[in-house]
Amino acid sequence: MNFEKTIFQIKKKEFFQEKYYLSFSILIFLLNLAIWLFVFLRFKHTDNIILHYNLFTGVDRIGGWSQLLIYPLVALIFALVDYFLAFYFFWQQKKYLSNLFFYCSALCQLIIFIAVVLIYTF
Repeated sequence: MNFEKTIFQIKKKEFFQEKYYLSFSILIFLLNLAIWLFVFLRFKHTDNIILHYNLFTGVDRIGGWSQLLIYPLVALIFALVDYFLAFYFFWQQKKYLSNLFFYCSALCQLIIFIAVVLIYTF
């Protein structure tokens, strides 16, 4: 085992032991799970839903509930990319950027959850 692999293992252990990163990871995971569950429980038996509404032209897209699965999938991709970038910057000892990626990931999850809830209300 060379020196870089040893440093990587130490940083990975430190990353997962910090309560701040662990709590944000759990929050992001729970928000993403809430998006998936909301889509499956509320829209599964719906034929047509309004997928997009424009203020000037009105309804732009109407589709089935399966097309709504793109929202939680995009949220999951955002979360994974932000998580890996946060770990990378933690490894580079730039904790402020690591924190920024966790904040952005949680904010994206929250915005997408609100978007799905708003689609359900209309």
